[in-house]
Amino acid sequence: MADEITDIEKWKTNYDFLKEFWTLYNKFDGDVGSDPKNDRYDLLCDQYIRRISENVTKHKNFCKKLMRNLGHYSINPESHNFTPERCKNLNYWVYNSMKKHDIPEEIIINVFGDYSDMLERSNNTIRGCSYHSYDKSYEDPMIAIMLNIFNTYIYDVRDALMDRALSTSIHGHKFVCNCVKIYKNMKNKYCSYENVKDPKKKTCDEFNTFKDTYNSYLFNHSGLIKDIPSLDNIEKEYSNMCGKYDETTLKSIVPVLSPSGRDNKDTGDETSSPMPVDIETRNNPLSSTVSTSLGAVAGASSVLALLYKFTPGGNWIRSGIGGNRKRISNNFYEEGPNELLFEGFEGRDMSSYNPTYNVGYGSV
Repeated sequence: MADEITDIEKWKTNYDFLKEFWTLYNKFDGDVGSDPKNDRYDLLCDQYIRRISENVTKHKNFCKKLMRNLGHYSINPESHNFTPERCKNLNYWVYNSMKKHDIPEEIIINVFGDYSDMLERSNNTIRGCSYHSYDKSYEDPMIAIMLNIFNTYIYDVRDALMDRALSTSIHGHKFVCNCVKIYKNMKNKYCSYENVKDPKKKTCDEFNTFKDTYNSYLFNHSGLIKDIPSLDNIEKEYSNMCGKYDETTLKSIVPVLSPSGRDNKDTGDETSSPMPVDIETRNNPLSSTVSTSLGAVAGASSVLALLYKFTPGGNWIRSGIGGNRKRISNNFYEEGPNELLFEGFEGRDMSSYNPTYNVGYGSV
């Protein structure tokens, strides 16, 4: 997690469901070589960089990309027009590039300054994009960016969580769980007290916005409430809901084999879903007690199933105790061994076969 959050580009594999975001990001990071204005970018960037650094070659590629992305020398006014979302994404790319390639911030300020002067001289009324200094605004900029992406692309996140393709669903849950983990570990650090005059108070604001978005669009969604933890009960629910999406355990659930032995990596499967927490047990202590009792019964059933299948005792049960089948039939079944009790477990994950198992174990 520590390495992952230091470089946005490392998120591409794990969070590939954020297709719209990555389309914009990749466009900003695209090569400038084929751009017809490449020579102009080259000359201007040479002047910017030589004022503050001797590493002209090292920083020039970034400088030219930034000028291209802002629309320098473009004869199309719309190329200077930025939606709030596009401007945010540009600033994410700028910040990530600056940290990844040790770009002096003064180069960025100079390019944005030239861009702003050009817009002021223009007769067109367009909405440009201003540089956002994350280091000056946030205590931990990468955390703020990740939560910002979550808030902006919440519909994509929700769609990923509910996707029938297991790989997409897993990536969606992993993204949500990482955001929840950040909230769990960092919120108190940055929001234990709020100083309205603190210039970096925005970090705390991002946590508050994240909670509102999370509850409104995900946790209050009937189809997701059993699959993601409550932010008001993280300590009890995080490990149960998100533990399987940690890097150390993620490989153990992909791919998942169906009872027939086929790979279910592209379809949702009940054996691959996270252990649900019963909604009632979140607020009802009695439900928790009942669930624990049901879990004990379910566990006993599992033992019986194993004895039936793998021990001589199984043969004894199947034979009806020396041929007198009716004595057992009166207590267990009337028309032979019950399929749900015995044969239904063969070749399956018994912990997920019977829904009462989830009820029992989910509250422990």
